[in-house]
Amino acid sequence: MSVVQISTRIDEHVRNRAAKALEQYGLDLPSAIKIFITRTAEVGDLPFAIGQSSGQYMDEYDWSFAAEIAAIENELENPDNIVEFENTDTAIDFLKSRVL
Repeated sequence: MSVVQISTRIDEHVRNRAAKALEQYGLDLPSAIKIFITRTAEVGDLPFAIGQSSGQYMDEYDWSFAAEIAAIENELENPDNIVEFENTDTAIDFLKSRVL
């Protein structure tokens, strides 16, 4: 698996507000961005409706579970711990087995 770095510029105030909002889910900005990009690639579209009211985020996605993904992601920074999956369902089943 080849890994690339993505860089973007954003207003500092927006970044700080987003970081604060993500804290309630145990996420940092890099983890949230990785989740967003991964989910977009999986569904082939934005993983949420634009203009949707707060409290409803990604379709069919449990944000409390996202914090666990971020924790496991940190663990996977060691290449010896990398696990590859056939599809999203098997990956989610694996992650649930680690969390529950």
